Amino acid sequence: MKRIEEKAKVIIVASLAAAGLAVCGCSAKKPADVLPLQSERDMTAEKSQEESASAHVDKEISESEETAADESVSVGVPTLPAAGKRLSDFIPPGWSLLDSVTLDFNGDGIDDYVGVLEYDLNSVKDEEQVPCLNRILFAAASQGTEQYRLDFQDENLIRNREEGGVFGDPYVPLTAEGRNFTTHSFGGSAWKWSEAYTYTWDDGNWYLTASEETDGYGPYTTSRSVNDYEKGTGVRYRRSNEWEDMDENSDGYGKPIEDYDLCYEVPLDDPVTIEQASMRRWLTPYRVTQWPVDSVKAVEGIDISRELMNKLHENLQYTSTYNDENYLLFTFGDSSGEKYYLAQYDRNDRALTVLAKEDAEIDEAALYRGRVYYSVELMETVSYRDHEGNTVQSKERTGVALYSISQEGDDRREVFTYRLAESGDGVMEGRTPYLSFITEINGGEIVVEVYIGGQPHPFYRMDLYGNGVTLIGTV
Repeated sequence: MKRIEEKAKVIIVASLAAAGLAVCGCSAKKPADVLPLQSERDMTAEKSQEESASAHVDKEISESEETAADESVSVGVPTLPAAGKRLSDFIPPGWSLLDSVTLDFNGDGIDDYVGVLEYDLNSVKDEEQVPCLNRILFAAASQGTEQYRLDFQDENLIRNREEGGVFGDPYVPLTAEGRNFTTHSFGGSAWKWSEAYTYTWDDGNWYLTASEETDGYGPYTTSRSVNDYEKGTGVRYRRSNEWEDMDENSDGYGKPIEDYDLCYEVPLDDPVTIEQASMRRWLTPYRVTQWPVDSVKAVEGIDISRELMNKLHENLQYTSTYNDENYLLFTFGDSSGEKYYLAQYDRNDRALTVLAKEDAEIDEAALYRGRVYYSVELMETVSYRDHEGNTVQSKERTGVALYSISQEGDDRREVFTYRLAESGDGVMEGRTPYLSFITEINGGEIVVEVYIGGQPHPFYRMDLYGNGVTLIGTV
């Protein structure tokens, strides 16, 4: 197995509390279903000489805010016993064993256990009083006959009852083989998804070594991603999700033909520990209810009102686009809808920093090897012919650009830009289609899918600087 230089201890329940984060997983949403921050709260930010916050503005935290931050704890998820004689000894009062598998991951010839615990709803009369519905993934390692120790516990890696969509509870039983175990989930409605993540025990630590994710309509899979982190290679299978194309690619009995429109490989980084996988899971920030903040600032050159700066810590997870064990990136806009910002939350320093300001919406952002990559809409005034044949001028999205900046908010570079060919001079037939980037950065390489509403989507690959751009294919 490829090794990472720093081995983090496997996550325990106190890890989020130690970071000052209170967790409750009863209302997590997928990013696509989350409303922009500016539409959920009144973020009126009328600029004036007195309110304007210049570079490196530090926010003073009141004594009451400090107290609230210090008191934030992980609610409802107990710390499991450190040792026991049998599997049942690790089940705390009010909880039940949802699932378990046996495997000898420490190689001593005695069965070890990996299990999933959930809050026992039968133990409370009013379900609304349940403090937290997060499920606990844990492992118990043998230390001789009828002697077990808690190897790890985690409350982020297993979806709870509420996180399956219309389908309902997304939980699918664990599987195990050798020193590996795999978590599974399945959900959605007419459009369905599935997840499978494999963790391998090696030299005292668990690592995420393989994964498979799918999306599709009913039995028709439009997207399948398979990763083998030990080999350092991932494979992406893509095909059209347009209704006409799905009809053509079925055999007449609702079963899809297995051929995909596009199949390509991507390089992968080394395996991450189970703790890192937990903190990088996209669901994790949506379960956080308190974000303790000791300082707020904007990098030099970014003008932003003090009122807006003081609201940054409110519901920042609802516009998050990236999270890991150290940082969270999120986007927001002012009340005018004309200025958009990208900010970084430092989990260790409990600091918020506004890194970038753009005149158009920031679609997504990711942190990779010390640089922040984010995409921005390109807007310009164009002429088009409406459905009544009238020529109309309007500010439209005519392209998307991918930029990178340092974590200090400087050294901004244009990495890749895509523009609609028909958005130049002249009159277009109808308004411009919806445009966005779907970006994957891994193994020192960037893959960009250009999503174009109602049109084929091109896929490009390039290095981290935007060099060597090649067309992978079109779906």
